[in-house]
Amino acid sequence: MDTRAIVTTFVLACIAAAAAFYAHGRLAGEGERPGLISMILFVIGWLAVLLALITGLFLISTLHV
Repeated sequence: MDTRAIVTTFVLACIAAAAAFYAHGRLAGEGERPGLISMILFVIGWLAVLLALITGLFLISTLHV
């Protein structure tokens, strides 16, 4: 198993989640109905969070104590 690839995937997923939620917040604004792109970024943010969670758990499971 390539630990460097797992860590890279985890870090990039965390960055993607933060960027997507930041962009969602900027595009959604204070209105009642956020736009389509804002909601797509929200979904991408949650998918990135799930990817980071799964990858992080996999990384923890591969560590030898």
